[in-house]
Amino acid sequence: MSSKPRRRRKMSPREAMHAKRAKAPEINPCPPGPSGGQYKALSDDEVRQIYDNALRILSEIGMGDVPDALMEKALECGAHQNEQGRLCYSKEMIEDILAGACRKFVYYGRDPKHDFEVGGDKVHFGTGGAAVQTLDVDTHHYRSATLRDLYDFTRLADSLTNVSWFTRCCVATDVEDLKDLDINTAYALLKGTTKPVGTSFTLAETVDPIIDMFDIAMGVEGKFRERPFCKAHISPVISPLRYGGVGKSHDVTGCGTGWL
Repeated sequence: MSSKPRRRRKMSPREAMHAKRAKAPEINPCPPGPSGGQYKALSDDEVRQIYDNALRILSEIGMGDVPDALMEKALECGAHQNEQGRLCYSKEMIEDILAGACRKFVYYGRDPKHDFEVGGDKVHFGTGGAAVQTLDVDTHHYRSATLRDLYDFTRLADSLTNVSWFTRCCVATDVEDLKDLDINTAYALLKGTTKPVGTSFTLAETVDPIIDMFDIAMGVEGKFRERPFCKAHISPVISPLRYGGVGKSHDVTGCGTGWL
């Protein structure tokens, strides 16, 4: 007695649609490094107006709540204080700094295969943000973000070919101690991907131990300085036109340590 082969069930239209969507495209629609810059939302005159007014604001109104170390260094380099005691930067000083700014640099990955050049007209996509909540994939409800969430997001970005770097996208709210938060955030990025990464600091004192940890991961002391695969996200300026408390000491601490 021979058994007839069972006929394969035909997929429903919905199943066929999901199968089609799950199939990898023949051509990558968003490869790393495509040329950009063609879209111009503003005219050249409008861009010039914004630029000129930015220079005017910095030279006339200036910045408030300036940390002592920055005030001293800025005055030495040609900045001045106005009648209100605010730190002002002249047009000449700003344009001289802009002229000397780096136009291109390599954003290193811990694995050299992920290195890419920043600059020119090439576009690379990455992540960002500091969300304190995340959407739970099981309950479909928002909840507080955890260190495990950050690690999972890091691993996800590591597998996405259209994402060139990963900046921590959520805050591990389950880590209460601020020093532990900074160090464990950096460790989650280190463990989850070998792509270029970015993080921020709550405490300036965690910069050095994190660099030590990166050196250990790279196998040689001082290697991170040679190949800085992590950029520091520091926001020293807050509205309206003043220096914020969190970023003040971080900028000085980070100088000369290898941070992008």
